[in-house]
Amino acid sequence: MRFLILVLIFLGNHLLTCLEFLPWSSQPVYPLSLQNSELLRSILREVLPQHTSEEDLDKYQALWAVYPPYLITQSYPDIFSEELALKINTLIRESLNIHDGILEDKDPEKCYVLVLSGGSNRGAWEAAVVKGLITRYKTSGKTIDWDVVSGVSVGAIGAYISLFFESADEWSEKLWGYWWYAPQYTLSDCQLPISKNIGKWFRMILKKFIDPDAVFHYLCSIIGSKRRLENYVPPKLKVTNKSIVITATRLEDGLSRSWFGWNSTGEELLDAVFASLAYPLVYQPVYINGSYFMDGGIRANANLKDAIIHCMEFKNVTSDKVIVDYIETQPLRPRWFPFPYNNMDIRGLINRAFDILHYNIRGFSKLQEAIEMFPNTTFRHFINPMGWHEFQHWPAIALDVSDRSKMQNMMKIGISTGMKAGILNKTQILNYNRTNTRYYPLLKLPNLG
Repeated sequence: MRFLILVLIFLGNHLLTCLEFLPWSSQPVYPLSLQNSELLRSILREVLPQHTSEEDLDKYQALWAVYPPYLITQSYPDIFSEELALKINTLIRESLNIHDGILEDKDPEKCYVLVLSGGSNRGAWEAAVVKGLITRYKTSGKTIDWDVVSGVSVGAIGAYISLFFESADEWSEKLWGYWWYAPQYTLSDCQLPISKNIGKWFRMILKKFIDPDAVFHYLCSIIGSKRRLENYVPPKLKVTNKSIVITATRLEDGLSRSWFGWNSTGEELLDAVFASLAYPLVYQPVYINGSYFMDGGIRANANLKDAIIHCMEFKNVTSDKVIVDYIETQPLRPRWFPFPYNNMDIRGLINRAFDILHYNIRGFSKLQEAIEMFPNTTFRHFINPMGWHEFQHWPAIALDVSDRSKMQNMMKIGISTGMKAGILNKTQILNYNRTNTRYYPLLKLPNLG
């Protein structure tokens, strides 16, 4: 029974967090040491009014060490105007020698990797980010393209479609159309409204644990989704100058298994896509060549390692010739939570527990691992949702594609995010200590006016 409760909490957390995205924000890119840095204090002392007390400076320093600049402006508009927040942010970045970097043309002597994470209907946001990133390069007179695209879960759809187009521009337009006009069965054949069927589904799971002979139906089917993708890009037309990596989790041993574009047929890759999408109990596991497979995101929400190694093999280059771009649908969790913690409700505590539990399979930790594993590789762009203000415009349920207005809102936000992407600083990424949780009572701050 204890196991049953844990399973239900695990699945319930995933689906309930899909019902209402939580107000987490993206982290600032400053090193962790800045939280107690005299540099930060000196910058604040320089730009804030002369009458600002040392006690107030302590509060502002705590604020800037925890919040990203855009959220400071949004949360405290009467204290930090956009102009003032931008000025502080610019001074901090300049003092730390942090720059957005220079966009460069594609070098034919190098191998370029794009990594797409899982995230259910947030695959639409991913598609929009790709389009925005390509647009940014085009407007700068530069070319961006990828030799290998790696996809896990819904990211596998984007990776699969990329295999049928010579250029990133053509692929992006096709991927955009796939999601912009998406019917519900693009992602699943879930019975609508999904929210009303989740209760019945939980009761079936409970009954099945009590009575092994009880009838059980998966929450959703992938039959229509597979048919649509197969018709959208016929599997016999794949190009030869691109390759992909699609990753799923093997049911028997729990290990990840990857399929590669250069040595797999279109039909095999199509099966692999929906194996990678097969979230446990929501979708039926997919049978491929003697084994059953399920959601690739169970082991990791993105596969950077196999993508980098495959890129080296595909173009016969060393790791220092590999350039990696990574789009992650999960926002980074902040290093703070409500204080005192005993005011957090039960749902908040459960979400916090699973946030900690899932950190090692989500994107940022995988990026850190890849940087450590491939120190000579260039990690160029890391793009993820910037904060809670984006999620309030997205579909409430991650499996739901039927709310066309919110799907398209999500894509509009995504294209803007892609167009604003900066260049990564590996040192900052490695210095980020996710386990060092910070919490501050930041609700009462003096007005600078």
